Amino acid sequence: MRLPFAKMHGLGNDFMVLDLGSQSFMPPAEQIAGWADRHTGVGFDQLLVIASPEDPDVDFRYRIFNADGAEVEQCGNGARCVARFIVHAGLSVKQELRFQTSNGQIRTRLLPDGQVEVDMGVPGLAAADIPCDESRAEAVTPMGAGFRYRLTDSAGVSHELTTVSMGNPH
Repeated sequence: MRLPFAKMHGLGNDFMVLDLGSQSFMPPAEQIAGWADRHTGVGFDQLLVIASPEDPDVDFRYRIFNADGAEVEQCGNGARCVARFIVHAGLSVKQELRFQTSNGQIRTRLLPDGQVEVDMGVPGLAAADIPCDESRAEAVTPMGAGFRYRLTDSAGVSHELTTVSMGNPH
């Protein structure tokens, strides 16, 4: 079976992109892991699958699989690549696309300079919902639903940070 794909990258992540919108084939996790292998396969961080939407209000369904074959909820850099792929492959001429993901809907917009803007929705700030090792951090002040923390690095330099979730733990 021949299966055309594209190899793409976005801000340090590399992807294998498959258009499975007109096919019922879905590779099992073991096959995805084999393709992800950088020595014997295609080599990638994530497999991005473009599929027909189940929701009539979106343009495409977009599925994301990590290199171990596990499906994940979201990837902003992947969404940028998928939007570029769709336009380049002639699957759509729209500059703004709506995608169905396992975490809800996202929107992309192709900009005049060739870059892609992604609206991934409202970030999650609830500290309890964000996996973060707070053992070395000191809570500074509540910030809306989340918190700001002060963390001192190994050189003794203090940094303030805020935990934020965009839909997929990394």
